[in-house]
Amino acid sequence: MKTQLSILLTAIAGTVISAIPAQAFYFGTYGIKFDEDTNINFEFNQSYGGFKTDLNVYEVTRDVYDNVISIDEEELLFGEVKAADASIGATGAPGSDPIGTVAGGTVPNSLASFTFEAGKEYTLGIVNYGYWQDKETEDPYYTTVYSTSELNSGGTQQAVFGSSGGDELFEFTDASLFTQGDLYAGMVDISFDDRGNGNDKDFQDFTIKATLVKSTPEPTVLAGLSMIAGGMFLSRFHKKQK
Repeated sequence: MKTQLSILLTAIAGTVISAIPAQAFYFGTYGIKFDEDTNINFEFNQSYGGFKTDLNVYEVTRDVYDNVISIDEEELLFGEVKAADASIGATGAPGSDPIGTVAGGTVPNSLASFTFEAGKEYTLGIVNYGYWQDKETEDPYYTTVYSTSELNSGGTQQAVFGSSGGDELFEFTDASLFTQGDLYAGMVDISFDDRGNGNDKDFQDFTIKATLVKSTPEPTVLAGLSMIAGGMFLSRFHKKQK
């Protein structure tokens, strides 16, 4: 009886453990990749960049030699309707004028969500337009800046994970310390430097917050936990009978 019960509990425990959300392969300046479909909520925090900016999710495709083949836009997360820079009094607080379209529509609380598919590599990127450019008809004036350092011109770090950057116009010298974010530990700040102002490297030109959407345990998982609890009770009961 003990042997059978032990086998049963081991099998159930294995099923439950396999159903626990897996950890990210990586989420930072080396790229974004998960081992299962993962939904993340994004919240706009601030825009201190002087450009009109769009923040997109991109899928990165590589060949068998790990060379980048393409960087394809997947979805618009946030889009500014006008330039927002602290020096002109527009801080880009959630719900204020600088933020307009979110995932194709106007969202007052400046929230967006995206599901990262298992096994695919992604990056975030900010597209910067000139002060007076019409984003609907004109191509971006400035080079797109990616959260994955490798994808930027010169392979430079243009984003920090776990920080909202430094002070306006002053180089954020700690950027190299913030290359990885742990979504399983809580909310992660992600902040970009758009290479404006002579590439000032202040890393606070566009800041968002990322939060992992934790899935609700499946009924089979809950049932498994109940069976384990029941098995433990029966085991103790039989011990007392002896």
